Amino acid sequence: MRILEIYNSTGKTKTELEIESRKKGVKYDFKVFAINMERSKLYERINKRVDIMIAQGLVDEVKALLEKYKNFPTAMQGLRL
Repeated sequence: MRILEIYNSTGKTKTELEIESRKKGVKYDFKVFAINMERSKLYERINKRVDIMIAQGLVDEVKALLEKYKNFPTAMQGLRL
């Protein structure tokens, strides 16, 4: 749908707009930062966070959302239990 919206509003394909955009160069001087962590530590932290979320009522919260929104929009489909 978004591709059609782009074409209808500009008369150009997404690819054509991207090519034009690359010719203009970067508007801002930016830096990219990333955090690199040992995989085992990352998974340990994720597991700990999930345990905390469950202890704080995640399951009940999701059940309440399921009850409130019986017709699932696409964004809610990931919450199915």
